[in-house]
Amino acid sequence: MMMDFRKILRYSAYAVELLFAFVLQTTPYFLPSMFGEKAVLLIPLAISAAVFERDIPAVIFGALCGVFADLSYSGTMGFFGIFLVIISYITSRLMTDYIKTNMISVMTVGTVGVILVLTAHFLFYCVFAGYTGLWTIFSCRYLIRILYTVAFIPLFYLLNKKISLKSQRRRRL
Repeated sequence: MMMDFRKILRYSAYAVELLFAFVLQTTPYFLPSMFGEKAVLLIPLAISAAVFERDIPAVIFGALCGVFADLSYSGTMGFFGIFLVIISYITSRLMTDYIKTNMISVMTVGTVGVILVLTAHFLFYCVFAGYTGLWTIFSCRYLIRILYTVAFIPLFYLLNKKISLKSQRRRRL
């Protein structure tokens, strides 16, 4: 019974974190923009939660982060949802089965995940749409957004590590 309560508490903390990140991301002028670009906070949030969860909870949380990311951007509904489900699953499998969880490994996996998601966004919404000046768009918009988003990985990792450790701690008699 205690394990179920701790899981509920951990998932509730993730939900609060998700709502807080969504509000931060969508509130105008709250987070400073870097050269006119804002970070996509929900990508590192999904990745950092997937580091500490098994497959199914990581995928569900990735899907929720994706839906909220789709709501906050004017893109097609489902783009971030699909990609964050895939990235969350891969991250969960890598970190629980193959890679030791530490700041360096999370930064590496998280950076690759952010690059994949935002580069796919660039491909689908700029390259396949037939825009011209693609290098300018990528270097002036997407590269800055990638770097700014990656900067939030350590923050979410440390926060989710604290949540995970608190929920796994056993009561001492």
